[in-house]
Amino acid sequence: MPIVPTTSLAVGGVQETAAPRVSPAVNPTGEQMADLGTAITRLGAVGLRLSADAQADVDVARAKEREKLGADAVHKALLDPATGFLNLKGKSAVDARKHVTRSIDASFAQLEAGLENENQREMFAAAKDAHLRRALAQIDSHTSTEARSYLAGETEASIEQKAIEWRTVQGDPRAEDEARALIDRELADLSEVLGEGPKEASVRRATTLRQMHGETFLDLVNKSPEKARDYLDRHGREMSPAQTKQAEETLKTAVMDQ
Repeated sequence: MPIVPTTSLAVGGVQETAAPRVSPAVNPTGEQMADLGTAITRLGAVGLRLSADAQADVDVARAKEREKLGADAVHKALLDPATGFLNLKGKSAVDARKHVTRSIDASFAQLEAGLENENQREMFAAAKDAHLRRALAQIDSHTSTEARSYLAGETEASIEQKAIEWRTVQGDPRAEDEARALIDRELADLSEVLGEGPKEASVRRATTLRQMHGETFLDLVNKSPEKARDYLDRHGREMSPAQTKQAEETLKTAVMDQ
């Protein structure tokens, strides 16, 4: 070992001391390097697995988020207090069916377009189909109900119009027969649309005819008491007892005023 001379501050002379040992650098073996590579690989695999799990969670969350937005769109389209389809009646509901189905389809298409990958789209598609089936079932059921209501309303309006035409053809037997046949057919159609039984249909027909005859008689008595007399004789049997009594009194007064 080499001797390095040093000066001792304690005695003021030269004193020989030994130099400190320095350990040589250690070179890692191939086995150690392999172990380190394996550890790094395992760490990377854990990181990839955590990343894949996180992406799966994100995919589910994105699909659920879009599904909720789609459900909100369906709810608004069907149940909005002001414009909801299920609140529409008669002709308004029938006319709005195509618009509401297109609106709901467009809402889901827009939501689907904002998804980021195929996994999200597949999950969203399943939920979307379920919402669309339920919405369409509600729309079709409501449309069917309101279509019947629409038809009933238009049939009632047609009966009223034909009753007016009936008054205008008095004095023309052939035209009277044709007008009466049309009224009877419309009354039968209305009872069928409303699902009325024979008794209900009979009551409806009698009520309508009493009103029609009463209005026609008053129209005639103001123009010609003689024609009013003839009308009462021919159709009085389809008027109520109270109507015929009042008609006789009205006719008597009209004749006296001539």
